[in-house]
Amino acid sequence: MITRRTFALSGMALLICRPALATTMRSATPDDPIAIVNAIYRGTIKGYDKERALWLDPRDRRRTLSKALIALWAKADAKTQPGDSGPIDFDVTTNSQGMEVKSFTAKVESRDDKRATIAATLTPKGEWIRHSSDDNTVRYDFIREGGRWVIDDVRSTTDGKAWSLKALLREALKL
Repeated sequence: MITRRTFALSGMALLICRPALATTMRSATPDDPIAIVNAIYRGTIKGYDKERALWLDPRDRRRTLSKALIALWAKADAKTQPGDSGPIDFDVTTNSQGMEVKSFTAKVESRDDKRATIAATLTPKGEWIRHSSDDNTVRYDFIREGGRWVIDDVRSTTDGKAWSLKALLREALKL
């Protein structure tokens, strides 16, 4: 039987725990492609720091990237000469070096049980010159791996010329 006292104590416990629960919910990596992309741009994915590009630190990669992409990036990192920047020297999530995102829209371009592609269209904060409006769209290719959704490639354009994260890493291995 629930008494007023038990009810009040339960309510107080929830109020006390609420900040910790909110932090846990914000830092958890969601398991849905559109939710993962939304979390990247909202800055609510664990390990995301808006002051630096996501995934440049290898420890950040385990949370959201596929094993194949992590392995490819590690091989390309290993070829980097001491003192040089790594094979990826820009923020792939903004397709830039330093652009701040004012707003974004994420939409599902394709999805089945094993693969999904999410397109994030970005609106830059302040003045940011792009030679092609296509440069403001970043596509995330997801796969199901180990029972969860992970990013297997990231694609966009620079000055209208297509690039993909995997292709850039493969190119770095040839150098």
